[in-house]
Amino acid sequence: MKKILFLKKNPIIFLFFMILFMMPDKSDAQSWCLTPSTSSYTQFDPIIRSRNETGPFYLRIYVHVIRRSDGTGGQTVEDVYEALSYLDEAFNPHNIYFIWNGEIDDIKSDYYYEFTETNPPNSIFHQNPHNDGIDIYLFRDDLQKGWGLANGIGSTAFCVIGNTPYPPHISHIKSHIISHEMGHCLNLYHPFDGPNNCTELVNGSNCEECGDLVCDTPAEFFGNITPYNVNPNSCIWLGCQGINCYDSLGDPYNPNPKLIMGYTHVNCSEIITPGQGQRMRNSIDTIPILQACIIPLADSIISDVTQWGSPVYISGNVIVKNGGELKITDTVYFVLPGKIVVEQGGKLIVDNGIITTKNYNPWLGIEVLGNPDLNQSPTSNQGWVQVINGGTIAN
Repeated sequence: MKKILFLKKNPIIFLFFMILFMMPDKSDAQSWCLTPSTSSYTQFDPIIRSRNETGPFYLRIYVHVIRRSDGTGGQTVEDVYEALSYLDEAFNPHNIYFIWNGEIDDIKSDYYYEFTETNPPNSIFHQNPHNDGIDIYLFRDDLQKGWGLANGIGSTAFCVIGNTPYPPHISHIKSHIISHEMGHCLNLYHPFDGPNNCTELVNGSNCEECGDLVCDTPAEFFGNITPYNVNPNSCIWLGCQGINCYDSLGDPYNPNPKLIMGYTHVNCSEIITPGQGQRMRNSIDTIPILQACIIPLADSIISDVTQWGSPVYISGNVIVKNGGELKITDTVYFVLPGKIVVEQGGKLIVDNGIITTKNYNPWLGIEVLGNPDLNQSPTSNQGWVQVINGGTIAN
């Protein structure tokens, strides 16, 4: 006769299953980044290691927001600005800047909006992609056990969805999770993996060939760092829990719990190291698809009488030389955070035109040069600016 087990008659078994049910699923926390540790550009690694690029690099980005088919839901404009501020915080100290035109591409699709599976829809990267910038796809926040995915190590697209699987369930998009996936696009690996299938030693002797190929990130084995063994308030690592606590030489791992590219608690995701910054800059200037994202700096020199009567996009400074005159009767957009310099004897006239930014960072204004010991006239004594007929200087 088949025996039927009733849990109410077995309180110890019932208690065991209740505790098991209530325990956090740590595997979810360790696998929120679904970017594979593979790259199509490993052949460039010897060149990348040999370079010492300093930047600055200005990279074009495009923002896509996933909404319902009727256009509702998804990230607001304010949410997008907040998300991009994390990129600025993480990458600007390494002389890497992201240039966004301020436009949001709404992807209206119930399929993508309601997507809840842990396997990402890679087809999202085929939605309105670009070949001259990095495409950022932002899903909704209200999905626990969210994830991020870059389209490879060294790529030009990534997506982020949901929030952390552990309390207080912080948005992945409005945290350094977004910086983590951008790091993958710029050719950074997790500290615990890399392209050569070998684990870095704690003494760092093989740091250029193993692990993440960066020598100032401590050696780490997968699982050494998780959100559950990092104090979210002090960001102190609580120590290795389980196997793989020592490298092949018997030295104990001592990973950095503040690395953005690691699997730390989101509260502690703070740092991109100088070595990681160097690898990114070298990669940007080496890998062709990343080179295509660079906005080149180019100053516009005005040395004679010039009129801009149609929209103009500036990726540098505008310098009005002595004897030069620039009249603006349409809109001038600063794509990069540049400025207008009106030298002594130069003239700038904004005649029903607009000077503004084509970016979420402000442009740097107008500098008017001259000689304080000379009179205002003749106009050749000083730089000269005139705003007439409803001309506008704005950010």
